[in-house]
Amino acid sequence: PYMLITAAAPALSAASPPAKHLVLVVADDLGYADLGYAGSQIATPNIDKLASAGVKLAHFYVQRACSPTRGALLTGRYNIRYGFQSGVLTSQNNWSLPLDETLLPQFVKRVDARSKCHAVGKWHLGYHRWEHTPTFRGFDSYLGYYSGDEDYYTHQGDCGGFDLHDDSRPDCGAGCSRHAWEAVGEYSTHLFTRRAVSIIREHDAAAPLFLYLPYQAVHVPDQVP
Repeated sequence: PYMLITAAAPALSAASPPAKHLVLVVADDLGYADLGYAGSQIATPNIDKLASAGVKLAHFYVQRACSPTRGALLTGRYNIRYGFQSGVLTSQNNWSLPLDETLLPQFVKRVDARSKCHAVGKWHLGYHRWEHTPTFRGFDSYLGYYSGDEDYYTHQGDCGGFDLHDDSRPDCGAGCSRHAWEAVGEYSTHLFTRRAVSIIREHDAAAPLFLYLPYQAVHVPDQVP
């Protein structure tokens, strides 16, 4: 996976500290050598533009695949610390990222209790019990799929069924989490981008925002808009 980080800190009144906003974008299974600015023949103009206007961390390495990268990214710890050193979670696993691991949105809220934290996209850190899903791990809302991969249009996941969840509040489990059937037929990259833009536009800039945006693209299956 390839990561992009953007941040902004708009000025507020002298009476209140400026709110810091962070958008963390993860491109799934995109190699560094697949980027235009890294010399690839594959055109990646938007990523190239972000890279040219920002800072490129050319020696910042992620883990080799989905679950290990997400675990390391959100905990700040090596995979062997929590049992993700052997590969990715599958639909047959009845275990998840341990609950005693503190995740990035929980750290963000410790620093500033005003913070709002949202996740949009692929989870893949376990879902065999509700408390392992995103809104129980520090996020205020979540739209995306819990499993490792799904169809970009039908949102049928490798879990064996429809896997697109709209979790609208913290601790959104039974009786709250709903299947987003209305999104059937909408390409996931467009769907996730639309939700991310909506979150940013509707957010009160006086409070810090952390938006975690782990896209499905460019993970299999190979489907285009």
